[in-house]
Amino acid sequence: MYVQTSKESPDKIPLSNQRQLINNFKLATELGAKIIKIKSNDIVSTIIEQAKEYQVTSLCLGKPKLSWFQMMLSNNFFNTLLQKTASENIDLIILST
Repeated sequence: MYVQTSKESPDKIPLSNQRQLINNFKLATELGAKIIKIKSNDIVSTIIEQAKEYQVTSLCLGKPKLSWFQMMLSNNFFNTLLQKTASENIDLIILST
């Protein structure tokens, strides 16, 4: 699943990042995944809503490539995601590269 925020329109994302995303979608599809693209600024709630709708029991997320400062700012995202997945009995798996 890809949740696109208003800050992530194609004209605002570097071409190299767009290529990487397309490659990731292609690989996921080849491995049998269903790709869902949704526009929303509330990423965590959107992920949880879709997981419930599709009866997902495990979420796999790629490890973000963030600086220490960016990680501190995004800490709320991960804490909220952890809390909501736990309350919905959804396993959260973070994949490291």
